Amino acid sequence: MNNTFDSVQFNNSLIVNTYNTNNPIDDYKDFFLDFAQEINAKIIVDVGCGTWLLTCALAEQGFEVIGVEPAKPMLEIAKKSNRAHNVEWVNGLAKNLIDYQADIVIMSGHVAQFHLTDEDWKEALDGVFRALKSGWYFIFESRNPSIHFWEAGKAQAAWQASKENPDIKIDKVYGEVRSWIEFINFENNKLEYKIYYYFVKQNETIISHDVLRFRTKEELYHSLEEKGFKVKDIYGYWNKSSLKEDSPEFIFVVQKK
Repeated sequence: MNNTFDSVQFNNSLIVNTYNTNNPIDDYKDFFLDFAQEINAKIIVDVGCGTWLLTCALAEQGFEVIGVEPAKPMLEIAKKSNRAHNVEWVNGLAKNLIDYQADIVIMSGHVAQFHLTDEDWKEALDGVFRALKSGWYFIFESRNPSIHFWEAGKAQAAWQASKENPDIKIDKVYGEVRSWIEFINFENNKLEYKIYYYFVKQNETIISHDVLRFRTKEELYHSLEEKGFKVKDIYGYWNKSSLKEDSPEFIFVVQKK
Protein backbone atom coordinates (compact mmCIF):
# COMPACT_ATOMS: atom_id res chain seq x y z
CA MET A 1 0.00 0.00 0.00
CA ASN A 2 1.85 3.09 -1.25
CA ASN A 3 -0.82 5.58 -0.15
CA THR A 4 -3.44 5.28 2.57
CA PHE A 5 -6.18 6.14 0.08
CA ASP A 6 -5.20 3.04 -1.92
CA SER A 7 -6.47 0.96 0.99
CA VAL A 8 -8.93 -1.82 0.19
CA GLN A 9 -11.51 -0.32 2.54
CA PHE A 10 -11.68 2.80 0.35
CA ASN A 11 -11.66 1.08 -3.02
CA ASN A 12 -13.41 -2.30 -2.87
CA SER A 13 -16.89 -1.94 -4.37
CA LEU A 14 -18.73 -3.92 -1.68
CA ILE A 15 -17.06 -2.04 1.17
CA VAL A 16 -17.49 1.35 -0.48
CA ASN A 17 -21.15 0.75 -1.24
CA THR A 18 -21.83 -0.16 2.40
CA TYR A 19 -19.45 2.41 3.90
CA ASN A 20 -22.22 4.63 5.27
CA THR A 21 -23.84 1.65 6.98
CA ASN A 22 -20.57 0.47 8.52
CA ASN A 23 -19.34 3.93 9.54
CA PRO A 24 -22.14 5.96 11.17
CA ILE A 25 -21.48 9.56 12.21
CA ASP A 26 -23.71 9.70 15.29
CA ASP A 27 -20.80 10.33 17.68
CA TYR A 28 -19.63 13.55 16.08
CA LYS A 29 -22.30 14.91 13.71
CA ASP A 30 -23.90 17.24 16.25
CA PHE A 31 -20.52 18.62 17.33
CA PHE A 32 -19.80 19.88 13.81
CA LEU A 33 -23.35 21.08 13.13
CA ASP A 34 -23.58 22.98 16.41
CA PHE A 35 -20.13 24.52 16.06
CA ALA A 36 -20.77 25.68 12.49
CA GLN A 37 -24.05 27.28 13.52
CA GLU A 38 -22.54 28.93 16.60
CA ILE A 39 -19.87 30.75 14.60
CA ASN A 40 -22.20 31.53 11.67
CA ALA A 41 -20.02 29.64 9.22
CA LYS A 42 -20.80 29.80 5.52
CA ILE A 43 -18.13 27.71 3.79
CA ILE A 44 -16.92 24.36 5.16
CA VAL A 45 -14.27 22.05 3.70
CA ASP A 46 -14.69 18.39 4.67
CA VAL A 47 -11.33 16.66 4.09
CA GLY A 48 -11.57 12.90 3.65
CA CYS A 49 -15.32 13.23 3.19
CA GLY A 50 -15.81 9.56 2.32
CA THR A 51 -19.21 8.65 0.94
CA TRP A 52 -21.10 11.82 1.86
CA LEU A 53 -22.72 11.30 5.30
CA LEU A 54 -21.27 14.25 7.24
CA THR A 55 -20.74 16.39 4.13
CA CYS A 56 -24.39 16.22 3.16
CA ALA A 57 -25.61 16.60 6.76
CA LEU A 58 -23.78 19.94 6.81
CA ALA A 59 -25.05 20.94 3.37
CA GLU A 60 -28.63 20.21 4.39
CA GLN A 61 -28.30 22.86 7.09
CA GLY A 62 -27.55 25.47 4.44
CA PHE A 63 -23.77 25.54 4.57
CA GLU A 64 -21.75 25.65 1.38
CA VAL A 65 -19.59 22.53 1.60
CA ILE A 66 -16.56 21.32 -0.35
CA GLY A 67 -16.16 17.57 0.03
CA VAL A 68 -12.55 16.49 -0.59
CA GLU A 69 -11.77 12.80 -1.00
CA PRO A 70 -8.69 11.08 -2.51
CA ALA A 71 -10.31 7.66 -3.12
CA LYS A 72 -12.21 7.91 -6.40
CA PRO A 73 -14.65 5.02 -5.72
CA MET A 74 -15.80 6.71 -2.52
CA LEU A 75 -16.15 10.06 -4.24
CA GLU A 76 -18.26 8.53 -6.99
CA ILE A 77 -20.68 7.19 -4.36
CA ALA A 78 -20.80 10.62 -2.73
CA LYS A 79 -21.59 12.37 -6.02
CA LYS A 80 -24.60 10.11 -6.55
CA SER A 81 -26.24 11.03 -3.25
CA ASN A 82 -29.64 12.65 -3.68
CA ARG A 83 -28.81 14.73 -0.58
CA ALA A 84 -25.77 16.36 -2.20
CA HIS A 85 -27.10 19.91 -2.38
CA ASN A 86 -24.70 22.84 -1.88
CA VAL A 87 -21.74 20.47 -2.22
CA GLU A 88 -18.73 20.78 -4.49
CA TRP A 89 -16.94 17.43 -4.80
CA VAL A 90 -13.15 17.43 -5.21
CA ASN A 91 -10.84 14.47 -5.81
CA GLY A 92 -7.72 15.25 -3.81
CA LEU A 93 -5.81 15.35 -0.55
CA ALA A 94 -5.48 17.92 2.22
CA LYS A 95 -2.17 19.01 0.73
CA ASN A 96 -3.96 19.85 -2.53
CA LEU A 97 -6.41 22.33 -0.97
CA ILE A 98 -6.62 25.73 -2.61
CA ASP A 99 -7.60 29.11 -1.15
CA TYR A 100 -11.29 28.41 -0.50
CA GLN A 101 -11.65 31.28 2.00
CA ALA A 102 -13.34 28.67 4.18
CA ASP A 103 -14.71 29.31 7.65
CA ILE A 104 -14.07 25.74 8.83
CA VAL A 105 -11.91 22.85 7.62
CA ILE A 106 -12.70 19.51 9.20
CA MET A 107 -11.14 16.06 9.38
CA SER A 108 -13.34 13.46 11.04
CA GLY A 109 -12.71 9.81 11.80
CA HIS A 110 -9.17 8.62 11.19
CA VAL A 111 -8.37 11.15 8.44
CA ALA A 112 -5.66 12.94 10.42
CA GLN A 113 -4.11 9.62 11.46
CA PHE A 114 -3.85 8.38 7.90
CA HIS A 115 -1.09 10.98 7.41
CA LEU A 116 1.61 8.55 8.43
CA THR A 117 4.82 10.59 8.16
CA ASP A 118 5.73 13.95 9.63
CA GLU A 119 6.10 15.27 6.09
CA ASP A 120 2.60 14.03 5.18
CA TRP A 121 1.15 15.82 8.19
CA LYS A 122 3.08 19.04 7.51
CA GLU A 123 1.85 19.10 3.91
CA ALA A 124 -1.71 18.48 5.10
CA LEU A 125 -1.47 21.42 7.52
CA ASP A 126 -0.08 23.58 4.71
CA GLY A 127 -3.19 22.81 2.65
CA VAL A 128 -5.59 23.41 5.53
CA PHE A 129 -3.91 26.73 6.36
CA ARG A 130 -4.19 27.79 2.72
CA ALA A 131 -7.88 26.90 2.53
CA LEU A 132 -8.96 28.91 5.60
CA LYS A 133 -9.72 32.57 6.11
CA SER A 134 -7.61 34.23 8.81
CA GLY A 135 -9.12 33.83 12.25
CA TRP A 136 -11.28 30.85 11.30
CA TYR A 137 -11.23 27.22 12.33
CA PHE A 138 -9.69 23.81 11.74
CA ILE A 139 -11.23 20.90 13.66
CA PHE A 140 -9.87 17.35 13.71
CA GLU A 141 -9.57 14.32 15.92
CA SER A 142 -6.73 11.96 16.74
CA ARG A 143 -6.75 8.99 19.10
CA ASN A 144 -4.78 9.17 22.32
CA PRO A 145 -1.66 6.96 21.87
CA SER A 146 -1.46 6.24 25.60
CA ILE A 147 -4.86 4.51 25.47
CA HIS A 148 -4.36 1.20 23.69
CA PHE A 149 -7.98 0.83 22.67
CA TRP A 150 -7.28 -2.47 20.90
CA GLU A 151 -6.54 -4.13 24.22
CA ALA A 152 -9.29 -6.04 26.01
CA GLY A 153 -11.65 -3.87 28.02
CA LYS A 154 -10.52 -0.55 26.55
CA ALA A 155 -12.25 -0.37 23.20
CA GLN A 156 -15.57 0.50 21.68
CA ALA A 157 -17.57 -2.52 20.55
CA ALA A 158 -16.45 -2.28 16.93
CA TRP A 159 -12.78 -2.39 17.92
CA GLN A 160 -13.28 -5.39 20.21
CA ALA A 161 -15.16 -7.41 17.61
CA SER A 162 -13.80 -10.83 16.68
CA LYS A 163 -14.63 -13.44 14.08
CA GLU A 164 -16.60 -15.32 16.75
CA ASN A 165 -18.31 -12.14 17.97
CA PRO A 166 -18.30 -9.72 15.01
CA ASP A 167 -19.73 -6.24 14.71
CA ILE A 168 -22.91 -6.66 12.68
CA LYS A 169 -24.55 -4.05 10.46
CA ILE A 170 -27.52 -4.47 8.14
CA ASP A 171 -27.32 -2.63 4.83
CA LYS A 172 -30.62 -1.97 3.04
CA VAL A 173 -29.21 -3.11 -0.30
CA TYR A 174 -26.35 -5.50 0.43
CA GLY A 175 -27.69 -7.18 3.53
CA GLU A 176 -25.80 -8.29 6.63
CA VAL A 177 -22.16 -7.22 6.99
CA ARG A 178 -20.02 -8.76 9.73
CA SER A 179 -16.71 -7.10 10.55
CA TRP A 180 -13.86 -7.55 12.99
CA ILE A 181 -10.30 -6.32 13.46
CA GLU A 182 -7.01 -8.13 13.84
CA PHE A 183 -4.30 -6.04 15.49
CA ILE A 184 -0.87 -6.88 14.13
CA ASN A 185 1.67 -4.51 15.62
CA PHE A 186 2.05 -1.21 17.47
CA GLU A 187 5.50 0.32 17.12
CA ASN A 188 6.79 3.89 16.96
CA ASN A 189 3.21 5.07 17.52
CA LYS A 190 2.02 3.34 14.34
CA LEU A 191 -0.72 0.75 14.58
CA GLU A 192 -0.82 -1.95 11.91
CA TYR A 193 -4.07 -3.86 11.65
CA LYS A 194 -6.46 -5.73 9.37
CA ILE A 195 -10.20 -5.21 9.04
CA TYR A 196 -12.22 -8.24 7.94
CA TYR A 197 -15.57 -7.73 6.22
CA TYR A 198 -17.81 -10.74 5.68
CA PHE A 199 -20.79 -10.10 3.38
CA VAL A 200 -23.29 -12.80 4.27
CA LYS A 201 -25.57 -12.59 1.24
CA GLN A 202 -22.61 -12.54 -1.14
CA ASN A 203 -20.67 -15.11 0.94
CA GLU A 204 -17.52 -13.05 0.47
CA THR A 205 -14.81 -12.01 2.92
CA ILE A 206 -12.69 -8.96 2.13
CA ILE A 207 -9.61 -7.94 4.10
CA SER A 208 -8.22 -4.42 4.35
CA HIS A 209 -4.66 -4.08 5.68
CA ASP A 210 -4.05 -0.61 7.16
CA VAL A 211 -1.83 1.57 9.33
CA LEU A 212 -2.68 4.52 11.60
CA ARG A 213 -0.26 7.06 13.05
CA PHE A 214 -0.82 8.07 16.67
CA ARG A 215 0.64 11.46 17.59
CA THR A 216 0.88 12.73 21.14
CA LYS A 217 -1.00 15.83 22.21
CA GLU A 218 2.34 17.64 22.45
CA GLU A 219 3.37 16.60 18.93
CA LEU A 220 0.09 17.81 17.49
CA TYR A 221 0.16 21.05 19.47
CA HIS A 222 3.70 21.84 18.32
CA SER A 223 2.96 21.05 14.66
CA LEU A 224 -0.08 23.36 14.73
CA GLU A 225 1.69 26.25 16.44
CA GLU A 226 4.65 25.88 14.10
CA LYS A 227 2.35 26.19 11.09
CA GLY A 228 0.61 29.31 12.36
CA PHE A 229 -2.49 27.94 14.08
CA LYS A 230 -3.63 28.94 17.55
CA VAL A 231 -5.03 26.10 19.65
CA LYS A 232 -8.36 27.26 21.04
CA ASP A 233 -9.67 24.06 22.67
CA ILE A 234 -8.72 20.40 23.08
CA TYR A 235 -11.53 18.11 24.17
CA GLY A 236 -11.40 14.51 25.34
CA TYR A 237 -14.39 13.48 23.26
CA TRP A 238 -17.13 14.83 20.99
CA ASN A 239 -19.37 15.63 23.98
CA LYS A 240 -16.83 18.38 24.82
CA SER A 241 -15.63 16.54 27.90
CA SER A 242 -12.46 17.93 29.46
CA LEU A 243 -9.22 16.40 28.26
CA LYS A 244 -7.75 13.93 30.75
CA GLU A 245 -4.88 11.45 30.69
CA ASP A 246 -7.31 8.62 29.96
CA SER A 247 -9.40 10.48 27.38
CA PRO A 248 -9.82 8.33 24.25
CA GLU A 249 -9.50 11.22 21.82
CA PHE A 250 -7.88 14.55 21.22
CA ILE A 251 -10.48 16.82 19.62
CA PHE A 252 -8.54 19.88 18.44
CA VAL A 253 -10.29 23.17 17.67
CA VAL A 254 -7.73 25.61 16.30
CA GLN A 255 -7.72 28.99 14.58
CA LYS A 256 -5.65 30.29 11.72
CA LYS A 257 -3.70 33.25 13.08
